[in-house]
Amino acid sequence: ALCAGASEIPLPFLKSENISVPSESFIFGDVNSDGMVDSGDASLILAEYSALSTNTESNLNEIQKKAADVNNDGRVDSGDASVVLAYYSYISTHDYISVEDFLEEYF
Repeated sequence: ALCAGASEIPLPFLKSENISVPSESFIFGDVNSDGMVDSGDASLILAEYSALSTNTESNLNEIQKKAADVNNDGRVDSGDASVVLAYYSYISTHDYISVEDFLEEYF
């Protein structure tokens, strides 16, 4: 969100041409559909949350919104970004598990 008097900072990685469009299937957390759940996805989730919070246009299509709602609570918000970052941290230091298994085990 922008504070009063703050200027808008351009974020070129958020432009739709820089985001892969996933098929009807998706991986929770893989918002940019690059096959990985990582900090880039968390950034996209936070950008979407910011857009929704300020009543500006969404940056994501419907499939990307489904992938962004990692905790499946019907909202794209900072909680989803936190889960993505926790998951990314976990798989960086442990054996791979799916996002769904990670959520079941730790949340």
